Amino acid sequence: MTFMASFEILQEKVHPYAWDKEGPHAHFAATTLRHPPYSAAVPFSWMLVESAQQLAEEHELDVRLEREPKLRFKTQWLQERSNQKALLDGFADHIKPEQSLVFFYAKHVPFVEDSGGRRIIIGVGRVLHVGSSTEYEYESKSLGSV
Repeated sequence: MTFMASFEILQEKVHPYAWDKEGPHAHFAATTLRHPPYSAAVPFSWMLVESAQQLAEEHELDVRLEREPKLRFKTQWLQERSNQKALLDGFADHIKPEQSLVFFYAKHVPFVEDSGGRRIIIGVGRVLHVGSSTEYEYESKSLGSV
C-alpha cells in the first residue's frame, strides 16, 4: 500500500476476515489508520506464508507457523500477531533513515504489453522515517489478538 500524497490520509479499515463471526478475527473492530504525507506501508512479500520460514531462518526471527490459527478458508497471508510482528520488525530493523532507498514498482503498466510478468520500477525514494505498525482495535478488551 503506497500513498504518495503531499498530505496526511486517515483511512478507516475493517479487517478483511472480520466477516467470519465464528473465526479468530471476529473481535477486530474498524480501525482508523494514519498515513503520513508521502508514505508507503507493508512489505507484502514478508507477510506471505510461503516465505515466512525462510525469512525467519535467514534473519533469526521468532516465527513459528504452528502458531497460525486454523481458518475455515484458504489464505496466503500470515495471521498470527507475534509472527507478523517478528517479520515486520525484522524488515524494519534493516532500514536506515536518510540512507535506505525504497523502490516502487508496478506489475501492470498501461501501454506496456511486453513486460513478460516482470515488475516495472516507477519510482525511487529515500526513506526519511520508519513508523510503527498499527494493530487493529478490538470489539472486546477481553479477547486477545490473533
